[in-house]
Amino acid sequence: MTTWWLWLFIVPWPFVALLAGRNTRMAAGADWLRYGKNGFIRTYELTSVKVTAEGASRVLRLNDADERILSAQLNDLQRNRELWDLVYNGILHSVRGNGAETNKLARTLLDLDNPLRFRGE
Repeated sequence: MTTWWLWLFIVPWPFVALLAGRNTRMAAGADWLRYGKNGFIRTYELTSVKVTAEGASRVLRLNDADERILSAQLNDLQRNRELWDLVYNGILHSVRGNGAETNKLARTLLDLDNPLRFRGE
């Protein structure tokens, strides 16, 4: 406690961990999603939409027609409302319009079985 210079090795680490954190980059356009370093996926050409539970978090796994695969933390995507609206519209179109494969957890959490959520054009 009296050796002040030892505190220089102890005190900064929590702040370094806080600053490094989970800084995941996300971007979405009208028909695509980019998440982290996993590349991008076409949201209106999805063949599979699945949600899995990994510990306390939910992971959204998307596959598109070009066989690209993207896994993303569901709460990360939903935290950005505008981005989530773009992604969700693509998911709904793929599931309802194109018959993308889903699992029960995806249908429940994303409310994909509700007929009022999608009006085919």
